[in-house]
Amino acid sequence: MKRYLYLTTVVAVLSCNNNVKDRTVPPKPESVNLVKKDKDDAEVQGARLGYKQLPPLIKYLTSAETGITDPVQNIKAQEDFLSEGLPVGASLLEWKEKQGNSWEKADKLYADFVNQHKDHKYISDFRQYGAYVILVKLNLLGDDSPEGLEKIYFYLNELVKGNSINTPLISYGLSKLKEKRFPETKISDLANKVKDNLQSSSRFTSFKSNLKQSISQPSAKKKEHAAEEENHVKIYQMIEEGENNIKLLAQSHK
Repeated sequence: MKRYLYLTTVVAVLSCNNNVKDRTVPPKPESVNLVKKDKDDAEVQGARLGYKQLPPLIKYLTSAETGITDPVQNIKAQEDFLSEGLPVGASLLEWKEKQGNSWEKADKLYADFVNQHKDHKYISDFRQYGAYVILVKLNLLGDDSPEGLEKIYFYLNELVKGNSINTPLISYGLSKLKEKRFPETKISDLANKVKDNLQSSSRFTSFKSNLKQSISQPSAKKKEHAAEEENHVKIYQMIEEGENNIKLLAQSHK
């Protein structure tokens, strides 16, 4: 029987003996099921609110890859690195209060940090996290300006460089670019890169399999697990829909 350890924006799925079965995990239920009532939501209208429900789905390195045998310390070490580049958790909310919802400011922090740490073993983690924060939390996905669309494309590329398996986020971003008549060749080329990465990713296959198993074999009907299980169903559906849409976009310019 699995138990769930919540660490900032993600849930680490652990086996009973604390060996990590999969480091790519769904976020807390409340981070997906609810559209946050932050100040910035008042600035985003209509269908744009859809992206606020996109999950982080950070693919952390395994203990075998980092050499840190304790699963909790393994994730903590990687999250500590993320926080050096951009605020994490409650610190992000405080940063937004002071700086406002400016993706431009975070964009500069992101670029500087990646340039300084491009060879760091955790840089793929940061690319995934930073792109998510800027696209979703700081509302870049709500920017329809030419500069905004170019930056959306840039951060989708950063997700690819970070070996992201966040199909809901990538799918949403590509669909927005298509809707705004961004060059179709760029969209289909990027979609093909994502499709190829997913097909060759044993981590993605394993994650989907574990998530599907947790859905098909729910725990005893305890109230404290009901929200988690409902969340897993929604996440699985979003992943499947995102993957299918990416495949369609990959074929759209052939």
